[in-house]
Amino acid sequence: MEQKSLNSRNIVELDEYELFHAATAGVQRRISSLKKNRPQLYGADERRNYWEIDIIGMMGEYAVSKYLNIHWQPATNKRLADLPGDVGRYEVRSSTWPDAHLLVREADKDQSPYILAIVHESSVDLKGFKFGVDAKQPQYHRERQTYWVPQADLEPMAMLPFLLG
Repeated sequence: MEQKSLNSRNIVELDEYELFHAATAGVQRRISSLKKNRPQLYGADERRNYWEIDIIGMMGEYAVSKYLNIHWQPATNKRLADLPGDVGRYEVRSSTWPDAHLLVREADKDQSPYILAIVHESSVDLKGFKFGVDAKQPQYHRERQTYWVPQADLEPMAMLPFLLG
């Protein structure tokens, strides 16, 4: 997978094929969740935009894989807890909100880096990252055993370590 144009703001552009691939994977994940009666996270039960959440999430994952030049194999029918991460050993949190926080749950892996991806149409802005252990600090704790890290407190993508396997 060849990395395409990125600017200093870490914006990844997804082409038509990549958008189709990510959207299809999002639909597959939603269908798998329905079949398994998988619960929603981060208060999504209240928003009830499940299809959008899965598609936007897959777009964020695809953009991270493209940015890192790592093959992306979307988890559409696997137990997410059994995987090393969303993209290799990296975890991705996606949102369409420009000012979204990076959300990390108490049960999330401490040693994994969590990347915040803001999706707008075919563009994905990778805002930065935080390791799970660093995100789980009292100043970020909110509700439902979730930590909300503001974008200003994220580490820059240039500092993201290269993780094997």
